[in-house]
Amino acid sequence: MVLQMSFQGVPSIMYNNFVLYRDEKMQDFIKKSESKFDDFIIDTDGYRDVKNCTNEKTRVHLSSSVIYNRIGGGHLYVRGDWKLDETYPIEAISISYIDD
Repeated sequence: MVLQMSFQGVPSIMYNNFVLYRDEKMQDFIKKSESKFDDFIIDTDGYRDVKNCTNEKTRVHLSSSVIYNRIGGGHLYVRGDWKLDETYPIEAISISYIDD
């Protein structure tokens, strides 16, 4: 069972004891918090983190476009590492409770 809450109207949440603002760039949040990019599962549609909360796992998804370095051009290119020195604003924050 998955229960999901989306905070579209909420401008910020507390995340790891730091205020995370919607529309804040992820690189700015990383600089001010104790988090690292390595703490997140990164995909092209955002950043995910899974925490154990009491008896359930909590998944936090920060919706933000993530780009990666590319080698080559046109139809032929090789995807490189994530380009984390240039991030986009967080568009939405979702929290899901995962019941195993």
